[in-house]
Amino acid sequence: MTDTADIKNEWNPFDDEGGKENTKDLLKFVDTESTLTPEERLSELAGIVYRYGQIDGGHHKMWVMDQMIRRITGKNYEDFVKDYQGEYNEEEEYFDYEWDEGIAP
Repeated sequence: MTDTADIKNEWNPFDDEGGKENTKDLLKFVDTESTLTPEERLSELAGIVYRYGQIDGGHHKMWVMDQMIRRITGKNYEDFVKDYQGEYNEEEEYFDYEWDEGIAP
């Protein structure tokens, strides 16, 4: 069995080209006007994962991720989704990427 410390040392999500810069850009979507403290927000996010993250089905796991993004971005949620989807191809009628809100468990 692989030690998790080895995995952390071997894999870095910021090693991918553009990964670190793209992640920094996402900070613009964080709702800075939230009335919750950072600790309360983290507790809320952990609670969502703890309560619902183990439920089988990719559609339920996507719902968990969507709920977390909604809590993080607040009023900036729609802007986050638009940015995630990328460019709209009018001829083909689709976005570069599709945002999936998932299905509540």
